[in-house]
Amino acid sequence: MLELGIALLLILLNGLFALSELAIVSARKARLKMMADNGRTGASIALKLAEEPGRFLSTVQIGITLVGILAGAFSGAALGAKLTGILEGWGVPDRAAEPLGYGLVIGTITYLSVVVGELVPKHLALKNPEGIACADAPLMAFISRIAAPVVWLLDASTQLIFRLLGQSTESESAVTEEEIKTIMAEAETAGVIETGERKMIAGVMRLGDRAVRGAMTRTDVDWIDMEDTAFEVRETLINTPHSRLPVAAGHPDNILGVVQARELLAAALRRSVKGGASRRPRPYPPGADHPRHSRCSRCP
Repeated sequence: MLELGIALLLILLNGLFALSELAIVSARKARLKMMADNGRTGASIALKLAEEPGRFLSTVQIGITLVGILAGAFSGAALGAKLTGILEGWGVPDRAAEPLGYGLVIGTITYLSVVVGELVPKHLALKNPEGIACADAPLMAFISRIAAPVVWLLDASTQLIFRLLGQSTESESAVTEEEIKTIMAEAETAGVIETGERKMIAGVMRLGDRAVRGAMTRTDVDWIDMEDTAFEVRETLINTPHSRLPVAAGHPDNILGVVQARELLAAALRRSVKGGASRRPRPYPPGADHPRHSRCSRCP
C-alpha cells in the first residue's frame, strides 16, 4: 500500500505542475495586473512568471520530467514486482506473471498520469486561469529559485537554439481587432453586454479607421456669413431648423463665434416694438376732435 500511495502522490504532483503551467500561460496579464493592484495574494508573482515564460516553462518541465522518471522507475521496480508475486500466488505461470504484472502496472500508471496528472488539471486551469495562477505562483517561484542553475541552463539553451533558427523567444501575439470583435460577440451571446453596447464599441473601432475628411460634415452645416446682406441672413434664420448657428467671415473655416437664433429674434422684436411705439398716434383728450373726424368710439 505504501508503494501505491507514493505512486499516486507522484501523479498528483505531476498534475500540480500541469495545472500551474497552463494556468499561468493562459492567464491574462491585464487581469493579473488588476488583481495585483487590488492586493490579491500571489498575483504579482504570477504576473512576474508570466512575463518570463522561458524561466517558468523550464521550471515546470524540470518538475514534470523528474516526476515522470520517478513514477516510471518506482512503478516498474516496486509495484511491478509486487503484482508479479500476487499473480504467481494466484497460480499464474511464471513466464506469464512477470510481463502481465509489469504490463498492468505500467498501463494503470500511464492511464492515471494522463487523466489525473494531465487532463483534469488542465481543464481546471482553463476554467479559472487567473485565480489558479495566483494560488500556484508562490510555489512555482520557490521551485524556480531552488532549481535556478538548471533553469538557467535550460532557458539559455532554448534561447540559443532560437537564435540559430533566426527566431525570437519573445511572444509576438498581440490582441488584434478581430479578436476584440470575437470577444465582444461572445460577451453579447453570454449576456455580459447588450447588443447596442456591442454596436457602439464596433462603431468606435470603425471610426478609428476612417480619415478625418470622411467624418467631416462641414458642408451640411447651416451657418451665417458676416459678408451676407441683411436679407440673406434673415432667409438663413427663417429656413434653418437649428436654434444655434456658427458665424463665420466668408468661409466656414473662419469661425467667429456662435449665435442663438432666439436672441436674434428677441432683438428684432424689441426693435419692432420700439419702432411701433414711436409711430403710435398721440392720444386725444376725451371730447377733442380727431384730425380726420369729429368723434370716435373712444370719445364720449
